[in-house]
Amino acid sequence: MSKIRIERNTGWVGQLARIEIYIDGEKVGTINTRETQEYEVENGKHKIHAKFGWDHSQIIELNIVKNKITVLKLTQYKYGTLILLMAFGLQLLYILGKDTLNLDLKYYYFLLAILILHPVYYWIKKKSLILIEIDKKTF
Repeated sequence: MSKIRIERNTGWVGQLARIEIYIDGEKVGTINTRETQEYEVENGKHKIHAKFGWDHSQIIELNIVKNKITVLKLTQYKYGTLILLMAFGLQLLYILGKDTLNLDLKYYYFLLAILILHPVYYWIKKKSLILIEIDKKTF
């Protein structure tokens, strides 16, 4: 038997989410933030992906070799935290400066829409969960 090890390291966006792990289309478990899970699999080809709600990672096809541990890293959209902070900052700027700077509300909403639509586009087109093979070890 061989093993697949999945290491999840994400920031504080989505930190409380439990992400489901699928091997060959079958749910084998869930993984929390900063957690490592190991799954025993038969030798041969396997398809692995992660899923959270309607979002899922790309499907990785692995050729598992006898007595090897294949290590995968599960991450999320890397700019999510930055965009969230920018949206909060923009909101704070508007609240504090709407009277002083005489800001027009339509320009504020335009900037806020850009900040919100960027991650939505990424989630729809490129997926926010990313599964990467990083290592193979013998045990």
